[in-house]
Amino acid sequence: MIEKKINGCFVTTTGSIPGYQVKSCLDALIVPCIGAASQLKDTMAMFTDFMGGRSGSYQKAYKRILELGIIDLTRGARTRGANAVIGLNIDVTNLSEGKSLLMFLLYGTAVVVEPNS
Repeated sequence: MIEKKINGCFVTTTGSIPGYQVKSCLDALIVPCIGAASQLKDTMAMFTDFMGGRSGSYQKAYKRILELGIIDLTRGARTRGANAVIGLNIDVTNLSEGKSLLMFLLYGTAVVVEPNS
């Protein structure tokens, strides 16, 4: 389970938040984020592919894209009057063969939660 509070809005990958009760489901949220690392990062990643290991530059670039997507998701939830997003899911699709252009599709449900009595 991943659970965070961003922009005053809970975000969780599960269908519930411990200690809270869902009072109303407001809307499905879908946020597409398309991003690329850069041509330089693509070139540097060829060395990582050859030598093995993890590409820190790619990880930082894509982490930032995901963070911005989650911020957009919470803004959408707050606009609808929600204080939480439950069931966060992230799909990733490579839009360019052999390059670093990826689409992240973030989706979840905007809900109103209240602490358990």
